[in-house]
Amino acid sequence: MRVSGWGIDRDSGSAPLVVDIYVDGAWKRTLTADVYRQDVADAYPAYGAYRGYDATVPAGLGTHQVCAWAISVVPAGAPNPGNPLLGCKTYTGVPAAPSNPRTISRAQDGTTVIGFKDNSVEETSFRVTITRQYWEPYTDPRWGQLYRAYYVDRQITVPAQAGTAEVTFTAETWGSDCRTTVSAVSGTFQSAPVSTGWC
Repeated sequence: MRVSGWGIDRDSGSAPLVVDIYVDGAWKRTLTADVYRQDVADAYPAYGAYRGYDATVPAGLGTHQVCAWAISVVPAGAPNPGNPLLGCKTYTGVPAAPSNPRTISRAQDGTTVIGFKDNSVEETSFRVTITRQYWEPYTDPRWGQLYRAYYVDRQITVPAQAGTAEVTFTAETWGSDCRTTVSAVSGTFQSAPVSTGWC
C-alpha cells in the first residue's frame, strides 16, 4: 500500500525527518521525509518544500490500520519529548486487478484460448465471467414484432499461476458471446473486474 504525508521538526534544521510506518501496531518501514511538497513550503516557508514522504509499504489483504510516527530530533542535553503520531488511517487491501483480457485464438469447434495479464501475487484463483447475448421477440402495439437483447452469464474458475505473468486458459465459446470479465480472487477478497467485449 502507498503511504504519504509530511513532517517538520524545528530541531532538525535543514535535515529531513525520519518517519516510521506501522501496520496494525507492527513496524513495517522507516522513511525519510525528503519528498518535494509545495503545499508544505507554502504553509511553512522557513522549512522549504522537501519535507514530504511517499512510499509503498508491505501490507496484506484485508482491513488494516496504518500509522505514521515522526522520530523526534533531540538536541544534546534536552529532554526527549517522545515521537509524535502524525496520523493513522484504515484501509482495506484487495488483490490487484488483472489487465488486458483478450482472445488469443479461436478454433472452429468453439474452443477459444483467452489470456490476460496477472498483476497480483496474492490471488488463489481468477473468476472469469463470459456473457452471452440472446434475442427474444416481443410485440409492440405500435410497431408489431420486435426483438430485444438479454444476457446470460456463465462463471469459470481459473487456477492461480505463480508470479506476475501472462495467464491463459481454454474455454468453449460461441459467436453470441459478447463480453469476458476477469477478477483476481484470494479467499473472500476479490479485485476490481476488468472486461473486454462489446456488450
